[in-house]
Amino acid sequence: MINMLTLIQAPIILMSQNRQSHKDRLRAEIDYQINLRNELALAEIIERLKALERDYLRLATENDRK
Repeated sequence: MINMLTLIQAPIILMSQNRQSHKDRLRAEIDYQINLRNELALAEIIERLKALERDYLRLATENDRK
């Protein structure tokens, strides 16, 4: 009797584990895409800040000369 129950439960458990693995892979891919997008956005922000800093220093130097 226990063997019959095990035979019935085993495929159900395996299917459930496979489904969870698939969900985990999808979640990991989504997380990767979000992290990549955020990294690119941060790189752009950093470049803009550097440009602002260069402009500020240039203007400050010009004002000091006057």
